[in-house]
Amino acid sequence: MRLTWLRPVAMLLALSALMAIGCSRDPLRPLDDFSDTPARMGGIETVGDTLALPVIFPLDTTLVLSPRDSLTIVDTKSVDGISDAVMRAGRVKLEIPAGAIRGAATIQMRASPNGKHVQLEILPADRNGFDVPVRLSANFAGAPTAMLEDMAFFWIDPASGDWVLVEGSTVDLVTGEVSAPLSHFSEYRIGNRFLGKAGW
Repeated sequence: MRLTWLRPVAMLLALSALMAIGCSRDPLRPLDDFSDTPARMGGIETVGDTLALPVIFPLDTTLVLSPRDSLTIVDTKSVDGISDAVMRAGRVKLEIPAGAIRGAATIQMRASPNGKHVQLEILPADRNGFDVPVRLSANFAGAPTAMLEDMAFFWIDPASGDWVLVEGSTVDLVTGEVSAPLSHFSEYRIGNRFLGKAGW
């Protein structure tokens, strides 16, 4: 009789352990590792997970952020505002058409190794606003079509702290390239256009 209270506590502990196991990922697996050994649960195939345990659905490995999203790949370029320019940082590419920037400037692009997090800065700061859109793109060749088709760029609004969908974001399902026209520089992430921040 005195041990009756242990039964609900034991059940709660067991349920918590199962939930923790089912919702976890291998923290050392690169986010762009599209495993050939997907887990299947209830007919749902989740690429990248190797444990056939319950998972939170949808789990999209191309949209999950991790500590590895640190901006460690850097490219810096001086532009004159007259000629075309191209910058690259790993998977990420920035195309600056002639006439986009008013006058000479220095641009710094910092990207995460997985290409899903990008920060763009321009000096002098008053050059941050373009007469002709620049084009930001990231290549995810080899990613499953089901993951690619809903991907889009988001920028962070410094006034509100909200992530905002970049209008005009497109995906080329043949090349695996996600791209967007930019009217200004900011911090960008790639996520599911329908889930927004929840897709990360």
